[in-house]
Amino acid sequence: MKVQVDKAKCIGCGTCVALAPKTFKLGDDGKSEAFAQDVDSQETLEQAIQSCPAQAISKVDEPKPAEAVEPAPEESSQPAQAPQPVAQVSQLEETPAPQEGGNGNV
Repeated sequence: MKVQVDKAKCIGCGTCVALAPKTFKLGDDGKSEAFAQDVDSQETLEQAIQSCPAQAISKVDEPKPAEAVEPAPEESSQPAQAPQPVAQVSQLEETPAPQEGGNGNV
């Protein structure tokens, strides 16, 4: 687990240094800084976060591995299919219009 210190909130009490000395130290400004990561146990770091009277320590969000990212719902694992061609009619057959008076049914 990775942590960070908000120096604007830190009051330099040293509680985090006492609890997790492999991760925290007091800097030249008298405030805590996380000088190393992933060396104290997660339990120890959680205790340091909870014990900070100024609530100046927080976890750093780590990005998920690329393989854990799921594809968007609109994406498909199948290749896109080309549209099917539309059949064209080479000749239009027209029905002749009835002629007036030429069929004897007047």
